[in-house]
Amino acid sequence: MDLNTAISIFNSVIADSPWWQRFKGSDFVTYLSSFVAQVAKRSEVAAARRLQETFPSLAINATSILAAAESRGYVPIKRRPNKKLITVSNTTNSTRSINKWTSLLSESDNLPYLVMQSISVPPGESAEVECIQAERRVFTTTVSNPSKFMTRLLDPDTSDKVSSFEVYITEFNDVRRKWQLATLFRNTSKNSYAYVEFYTPSEQLGIRFGNGILGRIPSLGAVIEIECILTAGASDIPAGMPLIAISDPGLNSIFRITTGSTLEVGSEREDIESIRQNTLYYPSYDESLQWSNDHETFIRRNMPLLTWVSVWGESTQELLAGYKSIEFINKIYIAVHQPGISQSVLMEQINALYKNVDDYNVTFVPVETLFQSYTVRLRGKILGTDIPELIKAEIKKALAVYDKTSPSYIGTVKPNQIWNTVDDSGLLTSFELSIDGDSLMEHPPVNTMRYLDVAASDIDVNY
Repeated sequence: MDLNTAISIFNSVIADSPWWQRFKGSDFVTYLSSFVAQVAKRSEVAAARRLQETFPSLAINATSILAAAESRGYVPIKRRPNKKLITVSNTTNSTRSINKWTSLLSESDNLPYLVMQSISVPPGESAEVECIQAERRVFTTTVSNPSKFMTRLLDPDTSDKVSSFEVYITEFNDVRRKWQLATLFRNTSKNSYAYVEFYTPSEQLGIRFGNGILGRIPSLGAVIEIECILTAGASDIPAGMPLIAISDPGLNSIFRITTGSTLEVGSEREDIESIRQNTLYYPSYDESLQWSNDHETFIRRNMPLLTWVSVWGESTQELLAGYKSIEFINKIYIAVHQPGISQSVLMEQINALYKNVDDYNVTFVPVETLFQSYTVRLRGKILGTDIPELIKAEIKKALAVYDKTSPSYIGTVKPNQIWNTVDDSGLLTSFELSIDGDSLMEHPPVNTMRYLDVAASDIDVNY
């Protein structure tokens, strides 16, 4: 509302009042109308801004973005725990064992760690085993009032630390059963032991059960257990630091436990801007795996530290193998790479990821990734004030994004991209660059990851 409109409305209102109409056209009316116009204008702007918060693409408040995500069924990517090798040394005269899920504590950073597999260690010997920076915690509730779409929430602090969780319910004759995650209650019935996961605008992770048509309703007196793995995310401790057993203190007199190398760096929960972008496009696939490239999106969402993913089907496998076979029918082949993680471990993770994915008559097959390297030959000139070794190190650092060891690996490239990377560094006054190995203009086989072997490349810079 502008000033003239406000004055016009005010004058029309007071026109029928013998007492008020004498103020028509006065400064009093002008100033009073100006005040009302300002209030109306600011209210209009505030209301328009509030309306924008209902659109994920325009929202700036975290609560608005999270509300949009919950409405669309999108759950932010959780924290991932730091994974390390630890050395377990048996100090006794007999073979002793340490169990999976044994809880350890690092005195250096006061963070808990979990042993990921059971091992037996002969007397006087040592063994290596994987552990993650995490702790197990179980949240239990009893159903006192069964109802449709029952909800259970974790508190915000716990929700922020969750890396993964499983849901178990004990009902009837004390049968403890694991319930399965079903996105949007897809492919469920009144007899399905299923739940959906959601994340609220108050940053609480929650689960919701069915309505008796889409998923079962837990019965009266049922005990709901949410077993959570909680982690600090991006944390790490140096190798050689001692760990003490806290779930079974007796192990401290049996084993000497120290940290080893880091296998996988932890990560924080998905940030709000990433949540906004994923919310916008999440309905395109919402883990139904029915749209083009959904498999790659699904894999990258659940394994965000992967740097290379390749997914292909029957026809491509026939071209790769060089012949046709009924063995290729109804199979999806998956090859991935993550720096520092062996192919055998990655293939196990892919199997675990697809274990609960229902896709009729389709088998998901992890495939070992093959590697194809190439090198560069670089001859460059530098300024007389520069130090050759330092410039060489910087050039290698710039080229590292094409190496398979890089967490920000860039895959399919052309020769001019590598040339531009060197040129954009601004470190050389002139240079000559050639690429040795297979032609970058030809695509490698679908199961092969091509990368620049920076360490083996011939890079020489001088005055």
